[in-house]
Amino acid sequence: LRKSLTINMSELDWDTDFTPLHYAAARGNDQAVKALLKYVEVGVENKEKCTPLHFAAYAGYAIVARTLIDECKKQGNAKEILNAKDDQGSSPIFYAAGGPRDHGNTQVVASLLVESGVDPRQTLDNSTLLEIAASLGNVEVVKYCLTKIEEIVPQDSDVSPIIQSAAKLAKQEGQYDTLVMLQDYLNDHPNSI
Repeated sequence: LRKSLTINMSELDWDTDFTPLHYAAARGNDQAVKALLKYVEVGVENKEKCTPLHFAAYAGYAIVARTLIDECKKQGNAKEILNAKDDQGSSPIFYAAGGPRDHGNTQVVASLLVESGVDPRQTLDNSTLLEIAASLGNVEVVKYCLTKIEEIVPQDSDVSPIIQSAAKLAKQEGQYDTLVMLQDYLNDHPNSI
């Protein structure tokens, strides 16, 4: 007798609170992500309310992020998922700002999110994307923010105080690469001071 096996692809792993789609996104496995999207909603959340896009953004897996973003658009819920907040209020773009830089490209993920409609002016605990990236030492996302500074700074805000705040946060956190980059920007753009 053959028994059939039913696997719930949306069920969270008891130890890690990940679905298979979370695992695939966190590891940058685009083929697995594509296969799993046939069985799992793109916006499936773990117990901390993180979607697979949070994990792809954090790890800087741009190809996986693109696959997930495209699937959001196909399902018609892109705005909701691209801006989904975890239980700490952090959306995928802030995960990109805070991700490790050793195996992915968080700058590309941040730009993909913005190109897909994520508002780069959103804040997390009153901190901008630039300030968070600077305090966490994410040189690539800081570089991206500086090239898009007018789009990143909240409307009706002066650019200089935000860049100075980002520099101060970088200094406090010992993120000297981002500190130097911000100071160079201020020196090269004296009109923003």
